[in-house]
Amino acid sequence: MSQPCAIDGCKRTSRALCHCCQQDLCIFHLNEHNDLLNSQLNPLVDEINTLGDR
Repeated sequence: MSQPCAIDGCKRTSRALCHCCQQDLCIFHLNEHNDLLNSQLNPLVDEINTLGDR
Protein backbone atom coordinates (compact mmCIF):
# COMPACT_ATOMS: atom_id res chain seq x y z
CA MET A 1 0.00 0.00 0.00
CA SER A 2 1.28 3.47 -0.89
CA GLN A 3 2.19 6.05 1.72
CA PRO A 4 0.99 9.65 1.52
CA CYS A 5 3.50 12.45 1.04
CA ALA A 6 4.91 13.58 4.41
CA ILE A 7 4.49 17.29 3.60
CA ASP A 8 1.55 18.80 5.50
CA GLY A 9 -1.42 19.47 3.26
CA CYS A 10 -0.10 17.43 0.31
CA LYS A 11 -2.61 14.84 -0.90
CA ARG A 12 -0.26 13.15 -3.38
CA THR A 13 1.04 9.61 -3.02
CA SER A 14 4.69 9.32 -2.05
CA ARG A 15 7.08 8.07 -4.72
CA ALA A 16 10.32 7.86 -2.74
CA LEU A 17 11.80 7.71 0.72
CA CYS A 18 14.49 10.31 1.43
CA HIS A 19 17.36 8.48 3.11
CA CYS A 20 18.61 11.73 4.68
CA CYS A 21 15.45 12.64 6.58
CA GLN A 22 13.45 9.39 6.34
CA GLN A 23 10.40 11.15 4.83
CA ASP A 24 8.11 9.67 2.20
CA LEU A 25 7.76 12.33 -0.50
CA CYS A 26 5.72 12.75 -3.67
CA ILE A 27 7.72 13.43 -6.83
CA PHE A 28 7.02 17.18 -6.63
CA HIS A 29 8.25 17.50 -3.05
CA LEU A 30 11.12 15.06 -3.68
CA ASN A 31 12.41 17.34 -6.45
CA GLU A 32 11.95 20.39 -4.24
CA HIS A 33 13.76 18.63 -1.37
CA ASN A 34 16.58 17.55 -3.69
CA ASP A 35 17.03 21.12 -4.96
CA LEU A 36 17.21 22.40 -1.37
CA LEU A 37 19.81 19.80 -0.38
CA ASN A 38 21.89 20.54 -3.48
CA SER A 39 21.78 24.27 -2.80
CA GLN A 40 23.15 23.60 0.69
CA LEU A 41 25.76 21.04 -0.36
CA ASN A 42 27.24 22.73 -3.43
CA PRO A 43 28.80 25.66 -1.52
CA LEU A 44 30.26 23.19 0.98
CA VAL A 45 31.77 21.11 -1.83
CA ASP A 46 33.25 24.27 -3.36
CA GLU A 47 34.79 25.23 -0.02
CA ILE A 48 36.25 21.74 0.46
CA ASN A 49 37.72 21.84 -3.04
CA THR A 50 39.24 25.27 -2.37
CA LEU A 51 40.84 24.01 0.84
CA GLY A 52 42.16 20.98 -1.03
CA ASP A 53 43.83 23.24 -3.61
CA ARG A 54 45.92 25.03 -0.98
